[in-house]
Amino acid sequence: MYSTVLSAYPEEPVPVTFYAFLREGAYVFPVVEHEEGVIGFGILKPFLPFSTFKNTGSVTYFIAPEYTRSGLGTLLLNTLLDAARGRGLHILVASISSRNPHSLNFYKKHGFGECGRLKGSG
Repeated sequence: MYSTVLSAYPEEPVPVTFYAFLREGAYVFPVVEHEEGVIGFGILKPFLPFSTFKNTGSVTYFIAPEYTRSGLGTLLLNTLLDAARGRGLHILVASISSRNPHSLNFYKKHGFGECGRLKGSG
């Protein structure tokens, strides 16, 4: 079973440069494009930069709201899980906003379980 840590994210739109920050240190950063442009992305990163966490990764993904429930989230997550297995990662942590029950349920459906909440954060 994988772990889920709950947190919140920026409430305002972020500049394009924010995505360069997200990509920093990523093992993989798959992007989903449609005629309109990028409609989703995923990230697999090391969880922490210590050798004691060498088998632990951090995953996240985003799909534009109008494209959710179309299988793209599962496709992205499976891509990230395959990449994690290929890197020998046995533990994955997904940081999810507790205000996003659809995302919480999605991760639970795919074998993740809640392991903590950052109360008063975000």
